[in-house]
Amino acid sequence: MLTLYQAEWCPYSSRVRETLTEYGVDFVAKQVAAERRDREEMRRAIGTDAIPLLVLEDGTLIDDWQEMIEHI
Repeated sequence: MLTLYQAEWCPYSSRVRETLTEYGVDFVAKQVAAERRDREEMRRAIGTDAIPLLVLEDGTLIDDWQEMIEHI
């Protein structure tokens, strides 16, 4: 299953969530802190704190929202 690290206030996260939902793709949305300094858990888990970030089933990371939409 895909994992989307995202924030409700982020317009790029919103676009990716909407596209995933529109195409009926199952995904887990993980909320991240608004402040980058508060994203330590995310950095430990995947090595970055940039959002949105899509983690594919094989562990590949996509950190560009346009690439995410193309992939979907």
